[in-house]
Amino acid sequence: WGSWAYSQYESLVLLQVTSITGMYGISFLIAWFASVGNWAWERDFEWSEVRGGGTAFVLTFATVLLIGGVRLMLGTSDCQTVRVASITKPDLELMTPDAAAELATGTTLTAAALDGVRSRADDINTFLFERSEREARAGAKLVFWGEANGFALKSDEPQLVARGVELARSNQIHLGMAIGVWNQESPKPLENKIILINPQGEIVLNTLKAIPVPGGEAAISARGDGRIKSVVTPIGRIGAAICFDMDFPSLIAEAGQQQVDILLAPSNDWQAIDPWHTHMARFRAVEQGFNLVRHTSLGLSVATDCRSRVLASMDHYETEDRVLVAQVPTAGVPTIYSKVGDLFVWICIAGSVVLTMFSRRSGRGDDRS
Repeated sequence: WGSWAYSQYESLVLLQVTSITGMYGISFLIAWFASVGNWAWERDFEWSEVRGGGTAFVLTFATVLLIGGVRLMLGTSDCQTVRVASITKPDLELMTPDAAAELATGTTLTAAALDGVRSRADDINTFLFERSEREARAGAKLVFWGEANGFALKSDEPQLVARGVELARSNQIHLGMAIGVWNQESPKPLENKIILINPQGEIVLNTLKAIPVPGGEAAISARGDGRIKSVVTPIGRIGAAICFDMDFPSLIAEAGQQQVDILLAPSNDWQAIDPWHTHMARFRAVEQGFNLVRHTSLGLSVATDCRSRVLASMDHYETEDRVLVAQVPTAGVPTIYSKVGDLFVWICIAGSVVLTMFSRRSGRGDDRS
C-alpha cells in the first residue's frame, strides 16, 4: 500500500517497465529522480558538475519510456476476445437486526435468526441468477459476481451450487459464483470463495480467499491454501484471486507462472479506498501478463488488458445497474518479471553493498593521503 509506484497508475508508458522489474522499477526511478534533482540543486545546476549524473538519469528514463511506448504499440489489438459480464448484488442487507446483534456478541445464531438470513440470502441469490441469465442472453460467455455477493448457510450450499450448474449448462456459459458460505460449526465460520462452473455444468475451479484482511475478516474467515488456482478453458486459461489477494505480488506471481490469460478478481471495497485499491490491482496485470477483470462492490470495477489499458469500467456509486461488461482478450502475454521475479531488487541491493564498500575504501584512502 505504501509503494510510490502506485502513484503512477495513469502513465501507461511508464507502467510497462513493471513487466521487467515489477513495481520496484518505478519506485527506483522516482527515488533516483529526487536524488539527482537534489544533487544538482546543491551544485547550483552547474552543467559541468551535474552533466554526468543528469545525463545518466535522462537517458535511462528515456529508454524506459521508449520501451514502454513500443510495448504498447505492439499490443495485439486484433486478438480474439470474449464477452465478460460481472455483477453486484442488490442493496439488501443480508443480516437481520437479530442476526447482526447475535454475531456482534459472539453468540451462535438462533434458529429464528438463521431463517431470517436464509430468506434474505434467497432473495439476493435469485437476483444474481436473474442478472446472470440476462447477461448470458445478451452474449456474455463468462459471468461472475462480486466478492461474497452470493450467500448460503453451509447446509444450503449444495442447492445454491446446483442452481449455478443448471444456469451455466442451460445458457452455455462459464459462471463464477463468488459466494460467502456460513458454517456455524467451524471456529472460523466464513468461507469466502469463488466457484467456476463450465458450460457442461462441471465445477472446474473452487478456491477460497487466500489472505483475509487482518482484523474482523481474518478473525472469522477460513483461509485458502495460499495458492492461485487456474483452469484451461476454450476461452483461455482462467484464474481467480479475491480482493485483498491482489495486494501481494508474490502471490499473484503464481498466475504468471501458470500463464493465466484472464484473471477474475471478485472484490469488495469501501469509499475510503476507492478507487485506489482497483488501480493497485492493475499493476499485477502488467507484471504477470494477464488480462484482468476486477469487479468491485462498493468501488470501481475495471476490465483491463495485459498492458493495463482499460477496456471498461463501472463505478458502484454512479450507476444503478452495477453490471460491468467488456470484451476481454482471451490470451495473455509472457513477461520477464514472471520469469525472474524480484531479480531487479536483488541487483539493487547488491549494487548498494558494492558502492558502500567502494565508498568506505575510497574514504580510507583519502585519510591516508
